[in-house]
Amino acid sequence: MLGETHMVATTSTGLAGLYGLYHMGQTYGVDTWQGAFAETISEMIGFTGSLEKIPFMFVLPICVAGLLLGSLLPDIDSKKSKLGRFVPFVEDLLGHRTITHTIWVVLLLFIGAYFSGSLFIWMTAFGYFFHVVQDSFSKQGVAWLYPLGEGYRSYGYAKVKQGFHIPLYRVGSTAEYFIGFVFALLLLWTIFKWTPILFASF
Repeated sequence: MLGETHMVATTSTGLAGLYGLYHMGQTYGVDTWQGAFAETISEMIGFTGSLEKIPFMFVLPICVAGLLLGSLLPDIDSKKSKLGRFVPFVEDLLGHRTITHTIWVVLLLFIGAYFSGSLFIWMTAFGYFFHVVQDSFSKQGVAWLYPLGEGYRSYGYAKVKQGFHIPLYRVGSTAEYFIGFVFALLLLWTIFKWTPILFASF
């Protein structure tokens, strides 16, 4: 996926998931960030701080920032990506879609998030995971267990480690733009759902 598509798909998915947690809090008779919702997310991620003490208007932006960073980080191994253009040597050193697109890095991020107790790192880990899953549905695929496995696929503009894929789209194709449009609609829905909750928290 292109960086923009990753950002929209990851943010919309993450915000929809957080809204689901918020709705779970409401089922326990709590309709604010405080109480059941904060306890639910704290227990799920092993957050060591107190979310109840953080104003809700600041919590959601932290989540979005983490999701956005995570959605872009795996492609740091591509000179054409939003982050990779600042560190072009990474692609020369690693190649595209190799170690940065593996379960090993995903696990390291989640382990780091668990022990740090940082909400931002948790959201970054989820964003990173969503990115790799999204790339698994591209024609190029993802080598989840790299360096296990052999062979590369060449696509002219990229040389990608051969791996698992469910070919629903090709990067930059009409199919990808359609997928991005669907996730953009989901993002608009999540914004519609979250806006009154944010205003109510002031």
